[in-house]
Amino acid sequence: MICWGERQIRDESPLLLVMTWGVKMSSYDRIWDELAAAAFEAIRDDKLSPTQVNKLLEVYESTGRDLNTLLAFVARQVGRGQWGRGTSARRLYEILRNIKADDVRKVLGVFKWLFEACHRKRFPPNMRPGRPAEKGFFLKYLEACMR
Repeated sequence: MICWGERQIRDESPLLLVMTWGVKMSSYDRIWDELAAAAFEAIRDDKLSPTQVNKLLEVYESTGRDLNTLLAFVARQVGRGQWGRGTSARRLYEILRNIKADDVRKVLGVFKWLFEACHRKRFPPNMRPGRPAEKGFFLKYLEACMR
């Protein structure tokens, strides 16, 4: 168990992803690195279309904000080949299952922004996020998007 403020969180996954929107951290949360890594992999490895990213939000909203339905939809899309190799989908799945229900919409929105910021860019050939994403990957990703 890890104490986070007054909340205890079980660390069952290799990625400890805790959303603390509204709580100012010394630099940034790991969630930002992981979201940037998911967007990077969606663009570079999975060749994901913007339509698939939009469908995430549509499915989540149309099912009454049911996270399990969203996760099932992501698994379905990977199985149908809509997410390429599914690298980014696995990372996004880990992020979504490890956050508070109140933060799912925010995470999907930020993922969409990060995806849209770079989906027409070419990344440096040596750029890789690592698994878990290396610390600082969020800023590295943004810098690549701004070039």
